[in-house]
Amino acid sequence: TTQDEIIAQLRIHKADRHLASFDRPNLFLEVRPAQNRLNQIIDFLAPRPDESGIIYCLSRKSTEKIAERLRDSGYSAKAYHAGLSSDERSTVQEEFITDKIPIIVATIAFGMGIDKSNVRFVIHYNLPKNIEGYYQEIGRSGRDGLPANALLFYSYADVTMLQRFIANTENAEVEYAKLERMQQFAEALSCRRIALLNYFGEPVYENCGNCDICIRPPHYFDGTLLTQKICSAVARLNESEAMGMLVDVLRGAKNAQVIDKGYQNLKTYGAVKEMAWLDLQQYVIQLLNQGILEINFREASRISLTTSAKQVLFEGKEVRLAVLEKEKVTPKKDRTAAAKPSGLFEKLRLLRQEIAKEANVPAYVVFSDASLKDMEAKMPYDEADFIKISGVGQAKLEKYATAFLKEINGHKKKLGTTNVPSHELSLNLFNEGRSVEMIAKQRGMAQTTVYGHFLKMAEKGNAIDIAKFISEQELSDIKKARAELKQDEELRPYFDYFEEKLPYWKIKYGLYLLK
Repeated sequence: TTQDEIIAQLRIHKADRHLASFDRPNLFLEVRPAQNRLNQIIDFLAPRPDESGIIYCLSRKSTEKIAERLRDSGYSAKAYHAGLSSDERSTVQEEFITDKIPIIVATIAFGMGIDKSNVRFVIHYNLPKNIEGYYQEIGRSGRDGLPANALLFYSYADVTMLQRFIANTENAEVEYAKLERMQQFAEALSCRRIALLNYFGEPVYENCGNCDICIRPPHYFDGTLLTQKICSAVARLNESEAMGMLVDVLRGAKNAQVIDKGYQNLKTYGAVKEMAWLDLQQYVIQLLNQGILEINFREASRISLTTSAKQVLFEGKEVRLAVLEKEKVTPKKDRTAAAKPSGLFEKLRLLRQEIAKEANVPAYVVFSDASLKDMEAKMPYDEADFIKISGVGQAKLEKYATAFLKEINGHKKKLGTTNVPSHELSLNLFNEGRSVEMIAKQRGMAQTTVYGHFLKMAEKGNAIDIAKFISEQELSDIKKARAELKQDEELRPYFDYFEEKLPYWKIKYGLYLLK
């Protein structure tokens, strides 16, 4: 494990180990095939035009090319790499920290020591050379606890390029093994978070529900015949060729490399000619991941058969392959300018940026994105409400309340809700016949927040029958729990008592009704 490696290198074999969780549950982990990466990135950015993020690349040239393409598409982006002067790098860092430039396209040097909580995404344009580096880099997003994305593009070409980088390095054997683990992570067809956490020695067995595999589990088909064709081609090539040539032979390519070696005379030449090159490549990668084929890194990445492959060829072993997900065809968008959001959050974000610029401090020092989201959801009416916003203390109340309340109340005026407290607005919408789900969706808040508004209005003596939201059995159970717990101030004991099956808002309702 990584721990063992550190202990071995530092030679402190009797060291105590203190291990916190590596899990970052707010990060959505996703891996995509590296096809049309630039177009995929622009489509990814379309619904998040002003969000802050980092795009990591292996080469300086790529950082410049991608940053230029993003600027041409209407996004504010800059490149960062070792080829820039020290002053230039410092300027780019400062512009990123202060939200002047939301997107940085960088080599791996960027991000170390930068404390910026509102990075919403990290994209790896190329495959990282190991899982440790990947984990460190994705960890620069979502530090405020709000949802964030970690998107990795994977291509076999990146694997071969990284192999060349590693070839002449010290400790190459270990680096090859780590790259192979990174490749296996990218090719995984099971929960990515399980793979990631287990790599760091944190045993996890439950699917996370917040990665691409969990959200879109693959469909499988009987790939035995296809596997036999691929394995047969490897055998007839005397296990001497890399993936590109293998795919070319199977598809019946007529390029000079194939013809010069006489591979057009092989029995398996053109055996899978009906399949697209990239699709066939993906199936070969699945066979590598399943241990049916293997890559010999130190021998020009030639592909060879394993014992498992021979079982497929000669013993009738069945193979299941995942159906490749086809890209959805969508109408081309006008990318000359990114769409700009017009909600309250965007107004608050621009206000924060203005205040931060005047004070010459990073925007997150004024308020985090989490605080702005809380303001958007609760729409505080006065200072008494504002102090209850996440991240607002007495100092920030005195410093910023006036400006932010003015912006919020101006927004409410546009909506026709001037001077109406947030909890009162929720009740008004409910009395107009809207459901809790509709109110939450309309106001951009969680349903639990709406239920909290109803309770607040009931406590103020407003006419709302909150008993309709809780069953008689649930109320009876809360009454029983109250008798056993002998207190009604702390909610956590009740939550634990019901084994986390009864939500907090229902517990609050029950205790209120029992008073």
